[in-house]
Amino acid sequence: MRHALATRLPELYYQRLMSEPGGSRRIAASATRVARRATGAFEEFYAEQWAASVRLATARTGSAATAEDVVQDVFQRMYASWGTADEPAAYLRSAVVNRCRSYHRHRKVERLRLPLLAPASVGAAEPERLDDVVRALPERQRAVVVLRYWDGLSEAEIAARLGCAPGTVKSLASRGRERLAAALAS
Repeated sequence: MRHALATRLPELYYQRLMSEPGGSRRIAASATRVARRATGAFEEFYAEQWAASVRLATARTGSAATAEDVVQDVFQRMYASWGTADEPAAYLRSAVVNRCRSYHRHRKVERLRLPLLAPASVGAAEPERLDDVVRALPERQRAVVVLRYWDGLSEAEIAARLGCAPGTVKSLASRGRERLAAALAS
């Protein structure tokens, strides 16, 4: 009986407030106070945990700039659900490590796809040239090449995103690869 009443207390309190004159204003003011308290608590948590989280992510990614991006992304996601984790610091560390793992998986896909786009003579020494050549492709070919070889999407997924047939995606990818090979060979 006590448990059932405890779960209904917020509902009963809400009903009582709504029945009183000016109750809706009191509820809105109460919600604003709770939101401010949550924001203040999150700001304190952010200030306390930022540096340690960036150090952890830097150790995991090997790049300070990437680490800051990873940590900012994790904090942004935590803010959306602030107050739900029992141990926010432990949750933050786990989320940072998991996001770093995702970053490395994505980088691995990029490294595996690069040889499909560029001949062996084009390596890590010329990433700016490859970027320039990709930017020079027509818009739809560039979109297909990037979605296929950098994002790792299938032809059906690309077709759905671009609003065209899978056959069109195949021909755009083929033409894009031919243009890239010709531009990189010269």
